Amino acid sequence: MGGPLTAAGGRGDRGAKAVEPLRPPPPPDPKTMARWYQLEALERAVRGNTLAFLETGSGKTLIAVMLLRAYAHRVRRPDSRRFAVFLVPTVVLVGQQARVVEQHTDLVVKQFCGEMGVDFWDAATWRSQLEDGEVLVMTPQILLDNLRHSFFRLQDIALLIFDECHHARGNTPYACIFKEFYHPQLNSSASDPLPRIFGMSASLIYSKDLNQHNYSKQISEIENLMNSKVYTVDSESALSEYIPFASTKIVHFDDSNISSELHANILSCLNRLTKKHIEALDRKLHGSSLENAKQRISKLHRTFVYCLYNLGVWLAAKAAEVQSYEENSLSFWGETLDKNVEGFIRNYSEEVHRELSCFSKNGHIGEKFPADSQDGILTPKVHCLIRTLLQYRGDVEAHTNAKKFLASGQIMREESLRLGSISCQPLENTLCEDTYYRVESTRAIVTLNSSVPLIHFFCSKLPSDEYFKPLPRFDIDKASGTCTLHLPKSSPVQTVNVEGEGSILKETVCLKACQELHVIGALTDSLLPELDVPCDEEPDIVVENKIEQPSYFPEEFVDNWRSFSRLGIYYCYKISLEGCPKTASPTDILLALKCDLGSDFTSSSFKLPGGQDNASVTMKYVGIIHLNQEQVIIARRFQTTILSFLIGDDHLEVSNGIKYFHEMQTKDGPFCRCILKNSIVCTPHNNIFYVISGFLDLDANSRLPQHDGTVVTYKDYFKTRHGLTLTFENQPLLAGSKHVKVRNFLHNCYSKKEKEPGDRYSVELPPELCRIIMSPVSANNLHIFSYVPSIMFRIQCMLLSVKLKVQLGPTVQQFDVPILEALTTKKCQEEFSQESLETLGDSFLKYVTTRHLFSEYRLQHEGILTKMKKNLISNAALCQLACSSNLVGYIHAEEFNPRDWIIPCLDYDERGNKKISFLAPNGMYSQRKMSIKSKRIADSVEALIGAYLSTAGEKAAFLLMKSLGMNIEFHTEIPVERKISMKAEEFINVRSLEGMLGYKFNDSLLLLEALTHGSYQTSGPTSCYQRLEFLGDAILDHLFTEYYYSKYPDCTPELLTDLRSASVNNNCYAHAAVKSGLNKHILHSSSELHRKMSYYLEKFGQSFTGPSYGWEAGIGLPKVLGDVIESIAGAIYLDSKCDKEVVWRSMKRLLEPLATPETIEPDPVKGLQEFCDRRSFKITYEKNHVDGVSSVIARVKAGEITYSATKSGPCKLVAKKLASKAVLKDLIAGHKDTEAAAV
Repeated sequence: MGGPLTAAGGRGDRGAKAVEPLRPPPPPDPKTMARWYQLEALERAVRGNTLAFLETGSGKTLIAVMLLRAYAHRVRRPDSRRFAVFLVPTVVLVGQQARVVEQHTDLVVKQFCGEMGVDFWDAATWRSQLEDGEVLVMTPQILLDNLRHSFFRLQDIALLIFDECHHARGNTPYACIFKEFYHPQLNSSASDPLPRIFGMSASLIYSKDLNQHNYSKQISEIENLMNSKVYTVDSESALSEYIPFASTKIVHFDDSNISSELHANILSCLNRLTKKHIEALDRKLHGSSLENAKQRISKLHRTFVYCLYNLGVWLAAKAAEVQSYEENSLSFWGETLDKNVEGFIRNYSEEVHRELSCFSKNGHIGEKFPADSQDGILTPKVHCLIRTLLQYRGDVEAHTNAKKFLASGQIMREESLRLGSISCQPLENTLCEDTYYRVESTRAIVTLNSSVPLIHFFCSKLPSDEYFKPLPRFDIDKASGTCTLHLPKSSPVQTVNVEGEGSILKETVCLKACQELHVIGALTDSLLPELDVPCDEEPDIVVENKIEQPSYFPEEFVDNWRSFSRLGIYYCYKISLEGCPKTASPTDILLALKCDLGSDFTSSSFKLPGGQDNASVTMKYVGIIHLNQEQVIIARRFQTTILSFLIGDDHLEVSNGIKYFHEMQTKDGPFCRCILKNSIVCTPHNNIFYVISGFLDLDANSRLPQHDGTVVTYKDYFKTRHGLTLTFENQPLLAGSKHVKVRNFLHNCYSKKEKEPGDRYSVELPPELCRIIMSPVSANNLHIFSYVPSIMFRIQCMLLSVKLKVQLGPTVQQFDVPILEALTTKKCQEEFSQESLETLGDSFLKYVTTRHLFSEYRLQHEGILTKMKKNLISNAALCQLACSSNLVGYIHAEEFNPRDWIIPCLDYDERGNKKISFLAPNGMYSQRKMSIKSKRIADSVEALIGAYLSTAGEKAAFLLMKSLGMNIEFHTEIPVERKISMKAEEFINVRSLEGMLGYKFNDSLLLLEALTHGSYQTSGPTSCYQRLEFLGDAILDHLFTEYYYSKYPDCTPELLTDLRSASVNNNCYAHAAVKSGLNKHILHSSSELHRKMSYYLEKFGQSFTGPSYGWEAGIGLPKVLGDVIESIAGAIYLDSKCDKEVVWRSMKRLLEPLATPETIEPDPVKGLQEFCDRRSFKITYEKNHVDGVSSVIARVKAGEITYSATKSGPCKLVAKKLASKAVLKDLIAGHKDTEAAAV
């Protein structure tokens, strides 16, 4: 079907390409009370692209809502994947129009504005937003950006609505949408559908030129640009029934009666306000923020003065009012203001507005403005505004133009109707080949219009600090038609040169820079800077915080009835228990297995720290024995019975433990006294087990004292208490006691909470009430067997460790790698844990990963490299590697509980089901499922790396990382590429620095790069130090960790962590830099950095002579100083062909003396937190910042007493530490009786 008929009968949009005709829309909701012209406009809009030109208040938005209802079936989920877009020119209107659409349709409406951070969204984020969004309300720049980055295409939009469509002029976002996307697609041969266009406006012109010929020209231009025809009514009288029209009257206003004295007073007031706010900036802002704010306020001051002299006081006040709006402080991409600057600019504009408004009222300026203007309605104030603008052009011309303006609405209606019969003309060559760059794979595009803001945006994403903001710099020579773009030193492209037309040189050079940045990968295929790491370096899945994994069980201990019940060869290991106080002499246990455990178990030993006297276990292979079937059955019956008795509490459990082993029943009747002595019995009436040690000189008629003081006979007691009648009254009673309970003897922190067996109370038992479970069995044997679960569990873990060592590869079989220690978490509470190995492995993992990324991604800046490293070694990534390598089941993550231990040869439950399952995928056996946090899994991976590193060296640790699936390389050397040739001596004193470092550089440009701050934008020197800092940070962290791990092998994990933290931090490095004088050699162009360094050197110069470790060393110094230490370490590392020892010798010179366990001082914030946690005290911090000085009040509520301290410093961190130290000192003094020594 063709385009719509206009009000004058012509055709509508040209071609209506690929837009299928719609059936007539359903009748609008009667509540809307649509007017005739709204229904007529809707009919035109349904049939073709339409621009609704109607006065303000005539209900154009309702037409748009009815059109959305008509298009609902084309955008409704889940039947359609297309959507409607409602564009509005300001942020305020986004929320307003979204609410209107929500109120009058059942469509899912989503609204988008810059405050939501949409500039930083990627394609995936936008796809998630569009999953259920049916109507998207946004500003035009957001749609234009998305189309340019190809996050979605024009053919995805079914209906495109433009509010205030008269903005579609020149290179505005409205116009660029049509020029860059709509018309190229309209003119192409592609069959992709185009969206229906609907525009709304109360004016079709956007110019001060009121010539009637230009009315027709501008209306024709907007129709052709938007490929739409105008709908309007014949005259305003057609609308007068529905909307009010202002009666117009020309009011002449002339401010010539304003005295020169008043003008001078106003100017003086402006100057005073400007000076006042600039002085406030000096106290509250620093660096680039300060300079930016001063420039903005000075520029606004000049603007207000211009308005005052050329437009009058009232308009100057209105200009200040407009600038005070928050949304006017922001603009797109590189022009965005610093958040601190925004507030100062608004405050300045607001105060100027207040002062000028007072002058306006007090000076009788503007008394003839009786009403505020309404949007689009010509009120008297609006007319006076027009008159003011024209007053300097002469009265005759002013009157003439004012009349033309008042008649402009009718002229536009007449011209629109006259053009109604003329079809829209095509717009060709809206994109010339040399005016854009397109990525063919994604169809993302950058044009001359968007190239400059894209370059600004790219620079804003480069690493920065408080001393500089990365910005592009242009050298333009219009005479020669050349332009050179200088990008920040952290950019992989430094300079770009072009020749061309003078008026677009800046846009042209930025377009070329965008192309070069994309070619080398600095811009993605969506033509955006890398806002995250490359996809191929990200984990494939996100591991949940807690996951269930099988807990492995060694196959050597898995019971097989047929093999363990027949005669044959058994491998025997003697387990000797020493240091057990309850045994008269060491007792040996023989472990017989159908398989050889291997060379690792020929001779081994371990401790049982949970015993009273730290018992130790020695295990030795003693040879093979031949057992027949009866011997096997007897042995199995003995161990299952005694272990079930020791572990279990009830008769049923013991019975289940022995019923599968050919239990031989005895007849009821008398037994020899020797059978009862040293036996295990059970009293069936209460299902309690007892150990019988002998006979008592008591019988059933003996007297038994009660708790209430009465005395009864044993015969009466059992009759009354249990309803049992004793038959053999003269038999002596048995001396029984509760059996010893097994416990976790591997526990490192066991404290005696109950009496030992020798101290237990005894009971008197009539023999006729006892059932013999086992006899004879000595108390010594029972005590020895109480250690068996802990011993066997440790052997079980050792077997799994050997299995994992084989699984991880043959390269370290000759080394005694502490795999069991690496897999034992702190929660197990054993004599060792993985913490120290984890610290060592963590530093090596960061070091190797940093080396790999630095070498592989030579064009990526430090910010991207840091994100890539975090993703590669994150807990989620390491957890995924462990799961993929079937590593998790080996981890010992929980404290051993003997009651959960499976008794050898008793791996069946009461129903006869096996307790051990076979896992077919990886050939392992599993006892149960365990719930383990992903962080513990990641810690275990790091600890394994540390275990291999500490015993087998770097190569073995690296091969382990490769075997786990880490896609990294460990190059022996990292080559350095140089694109420019220069002499470092022209910029720095190389000889002096080499003497300070004790190292002579082969490539002194590396030293130059290590000392170049990002603010130093002078042409010549190499890149800034940020990439070297990234490398050096990991190197120093690993060197210090390795040093302390080897220097203090017996230190606790907590001490190792404290030593590392005290030495490896930016404050310590900054202190060392100042102490050695490195601050004098840094190349920078930041006045703020210079001011801060000078301030500290003047105020605290004497404090830089002491040690460079601890929390107080270098506290508050500029971070740049610490960064330089790291970058120099990276430079020496590269120059020495990756020799860590060379780096360590050089850095040690700067950082000595190093921290030791005797000299380390704990962090006061951490110390205060730990002190209060032990006593459940509550800590609060109150922070303030006044005139560049931070202060913190630390308060601790300790019962009825509140301790507090207030301290100040150059930053909040310094003040917080000082306040915490003061409060902690007071708390310790007030609580000396408890844990002062620990603190």
